[in-house]
Amino acid sequence: MGKLSQAQIKESHVAGVDVSYFDEQGIACAVLLSFPDLRLLGKSFYCGTPGFPYIPGFLALREGILCALAVRKLDPKPDLLFVDGAGSAHPYNYGLATFLEEELDVPTIGITKKPFVGEFTPPPIERGSFSYLYLNGVKIGAVLRTRDGVRELFVSPGKRLSIEEAVRWTLLLSQYRKPEPIRLAHQYSRLACQNRRIA
Repeated sequence: MGKLSQAQIKESHVAGVDVSYFDEQGIACAVLLSFPDLRLLGKSFYCGTPGFPYIPGFLALREGILCALAVRKLDPKPDLLFVDGAGSAHPYNYGLATFLEEELDVPTIGITKKPFVGEFTPPPIERGSFSYLYLNGVKIGAVLRTRDGVRELFVSPGKRLSIEEAVRWTLLLSQYRKPEPIRLAHQYSRLACQNRRIA
């Protein structure tokens, strides 16, 4: 699949994935939503022990397989996946979102609350305002305001979408600060960890 157009994703399926932890276990939750009404169609989980320690810049090695296994349980397969992790805004241009895009053959958009690398000028306070994130003079992502007056998010796609397309889809799916697929995936993964079960 190449670039994702609005026509391709209209009345289609979007997903989000996030991982929460208890003890040494990670629980990945993937949620599937209809678009454009953002109705929850289903959710899936995968619980396991991460095979790699937490080292900044190597989140894909720690959480990638857990996330991929959770997303693979979704039916139908999503047309677009939001990831709680970076895509192109990464020192090696290969964050968790990029890894999952290649692993799952689905366009991805990475969302983080803080920049891992890069320099930027904060955007204006109005919803929809954004500026670019740069690394060594190269655009690697966007700094986006999804609600008036709230803190910005850092948006970076995998390799199939442009930065501008990633910004547009993030705004379309953001009712709150975070895009709805990420917000729900985080909520359900945290709840599963609190309950110590995924059923």
